[in-house]
Amino acid sequence: MKRIGDKIFVAAIDCTGHGVPAAMMTFIAYYGLNDLLVQDPSRNSGELLDRLHDHVKHTMDARGEENLYNDGILDVTEGGDLLDTDGDGIPNRFDLDSDNDGIYDVVEAGSGKSQIAGVLNSAVNAAGIPISVDADANYIVDYTVKDSDGDGNIDSAELDSDGDGCLDVTEAGFIDTNGDGTPGHAPIAVNANGVVTSLTP
Repeated sequence: MKRIGDKIFVAAIDCTGHGVPAAMMTFIAYYGLNDLLVQDPSRNSGELLDRLHDHVKHTMDARGEENLYNDGILDVTEGGDLLDTDGDGIPNRFDLDSDNDGIYDVVEAGSGKSQIAGVLNSAVNAAGIPISVDADANYIVDYTVKDSDGDGNIDSAELDSDGDGCLDVTEAGFIDTNGDGTPGHAPIAVNANGVVTSLTP
C-alpha cells in the first residue's frame, strides 16, 4: 500500500513459482511498481501494468547480445548479482557452473537446446534471452528450469539436484577426491567463467 497525495494505491503481488526465484520476481515487481507510481501517480492501472511489464522484462535478463554467459536461465532465476552459490567470486548469472559440480548450468537447466562450452548456441532477443529458449519472443523462457527434487532450488545451484544422496559430480562421472561435491582435487580451480579447471574425469 502506498499513499501519494490524496490517492491510496494497493497491490497484492505474488509471482508464480517458489523459493528464491519467485521471491526475486516478487521484489522486482513490487519495487518496480513503487518506482512507477512515484514517477507518475496519474497513470491508470492499465498503463501501470504495461509499464511494469516492460520493467520486469528488461530487469529479468538485460545482458544484451555481447553477453558471453548466456545459459538460457533468466538472471532473476539465478539470483541476479546477489547469489554466488559456489563462493568463487562470480555471481551465478555470469557463472557457467554455479555450483562447481563440473556440469554446465545450461545442461542442468534442462532446456535440451544446443550449447557450446556452457553457452546456448543461439542468437538473442532484445532482452538478451536466447531465441532458442524464447521462440515466442515474450521475454520468458519457454521451458521450466529444472528443480529435480522440488525443493525450490534449481539444479544448477545444488550439488545433489535430485536429492538421491548421490552427488551430481559422481553421477556425471567425475572423481570427487575429497567428497565435497566438486570434481578434482582441493583447492578447486575455476576460470573467469566459473568453470572448474581442476577436473578429474
